[in-house]
Amino acid sequence: MVEAVRRAAEATPAKLAFTFLENGETESARYDFAGLDAAARRVAARLQADGLAGGRVLLAINPGPDYLAAFFGCLYAGATAVPCYPPRQHGKSRELAAIAVDSGAGAVLTAGGMAATVAERFAETVEDSHFPVLDVDTVDDALTGSWTPPEIGGDDLAFLQYTSGSTGAPKGVMVRHRDIVRHVGHMYRRFELSQDSTAVSWLPPFHDMGLIAFILMPAVMAYHAVLMTPRDFVTRPARWLEAISTYRGEMVAAPDFAYELCVERVTDEELSRLDLSSWRQACNGAEPVRAETIERFTEKFGPRGFRPETFRPCYGLAEVTLAAAVPLSGSRPVIIERTWDTDEPDQGKRLVGCGVALDGHELAIVDPERLERCPDGTLGEIWVTGPSVPAGYWNREEESERTFRATLPGGDTPYLRTGDMGLVQDGELYVAGRYKDLIIIRGRNYAPSDIEHLVGPCHPRNRASGTAAFSVNTGTANAAERLVVVQEVRTRRDSDFEAIVEAIRKRVLEELEINVDVVVLTKPTALPKTTSGKIQRRACRARYLAGSLEALHEWRASTGERSDGPGELEEGWSGTAEAMEILLAENVGRVIGADVAVIDRAQPFSTQGLDSVRGAEFTGNLSVLLGVPVPAAALYEYPSIRDLARHLVEQRAAGEGSGDEL
Repeated sequence: MVEAVRRAAEATPAKLAFTFLENGETESARYDFAGLDAAARRVAARLQADGLAGGRVLLAINPGPDYLAAFFGCLYAGATAVPCYPPRQHGKSRELAAIAVDSGAGAVLTAGGMAATVAERFAETVEDSHFPVLDVDTVDDALTGSWTPPEIGGDDLAFLQYTSGSTGAPKGVMVRHRDIVRHVGHMYRRFELSQDSTAVSWLPPFHDMGLIAFILMPAVMAYHAVLMTPRDFVTRPARWLEAISTYRGEMVAAPDFAYELCVERVTDEELSRLDLSSWRQACNGAEPVRAETIERFTEKFGPRGFRPETFRPCYGLAEVTLAAAVPLSGSRPVIIERTWDTDEPDQGKRLVGCGVALDGHELAIVDPERLERCPDGTLGEIWVTGPSVPAGYWNREEESERTFRATLPGGDTPYLRTGDMGLVQDGELYVAGRYKDLIIIRGRNYAPSDIEHLVGPCHPRNRASGTAAFSVNTGTANAAERLVVVQEVRTRRDSDFEAIVEAIRKRVLEELEINVDVVVLTKPTALPKTTSGKIQRRACRARYLAGSLEALHEWRASTGERSDGPGELEEGWSGTAEAMEILLAENVGRVIGADVAVIDRAQPFSTQGLDSVRGAEFTGNLSVLLGVPVPAAALYEYPSIRDLARHLVEQRAAGEGSGDEL
């Protein structure tokens, strides 16, 4: 990858590589290829001087130019980059700590004034955390000239892509330089891109789709990418489409929920300003692709130039570097109706075709028990082999052998076992579900056991080893994956039920920044278990869907109608503490789809249903209403409507009109 970027910097130094949009709308920074190369050399020289070449380096940096300087700086130094979600300003950072320990990192790179916060989080969560925290912003430009080109081979590690989105033991996929160079070459050709192409993305660079498809592929193949932050997209999804329209974007990718969010929240006025005729590739992946989303999006945005064949439903995972199957160009998404024998009553569904294997790769559908190939059209586990499948998991040889080196009877070709179920019909891959008990919410993976380990001890009335976590989809037009937690309890009192539900919701939201949509409390021994006492999640899910769980109490999140945007301040709005509380409560209600009357202003945001996405939307709406930036971190520092209202009123009184961040 270093050779590829340097080649572009030498051949076309002034060619635009990356454009960064502040607030998703205004250009805040640019990198041409010469500038990207210089930024990488500057950071690399510092890493080399600190003796970090050849080691692992964590990246705890928010999306933006500093992230690119840090990531490519690691590569240029001959170090292995370890992308991580940056720590919250307030709250625990277990995932970051777990990755730091597992990777054996020698340092952490940060930027944007986060060094103190990162150091504090590590001191709280990592024992013997003596490795340095290096602020990219403070690296001297004069170091650029002292960089020494590293000796890198194709089999050397480029980065570790950690797959766990939860608090459990993380698994780092070992992505080599050759995996990336080969993979982006295959995708570049499949998507029929050129060096005149433009990609547009809001995806987080800590996730494989955002990092590989919109940072590494443009850098290696030398075309332009326009980037904004996930928060700016979630706050106003139209920004993404406006950037495609303005910059004549061709290549775009996102999980299914993002396309659905655009259908729900792009207003008629915003729609009227769009010209999407340049858009040729709309990848939909990282979570189950829903036929309803494709149809609704195409219907809404077709009049603005979006063509049905632009949708490219894809299938992939970090264990194959990124993409395992992508449709051939020029074809509309293929949707089939399938049912099959199963103990899960919602498994008769419409399946969306996710294309064919990339060039040089092969997909096999295999019976997961007998480990034999399945006939065409038969459901089985998806196996993948090919030149861009990574080497395995970092420091997990036994699990790597089991996952990355499976073989079929009579053959010695190593296959990756994906753990996903699907079928191939007429050459097209259809992904049907998960053989493994993995929960995917907004494109991130969560192990059910990790959620269960959080929930079990969160209340003294919860029965040990009596928790089941799984996801369901209601099948409605705009339904996302919904998280269900079933918990055995040692009580029958209504007041205990309410306290337990609140404890469960708060714990999961604080630790994982996702909402529990349904909590079911049952009597002890009600959950189906194996003879050895293990929870049978699939049987529990089947009983839940069939309505046959013996529930003592069930709580469901509000499914009321959400309101788009922040609304408007009434004429003569006073700005007093009481008025501010009402304003905040109304906007919480708009975001979660609840009546303002049921929102408790004294309760923590962690029990109001504001996960990371809804929290960003809420603070973004406040920023628009009040005319002053309200950071998402404010929800952690001022954890209730009452606390935040008091803070905002005090800040307005102290410096109204100053333009400072509240």
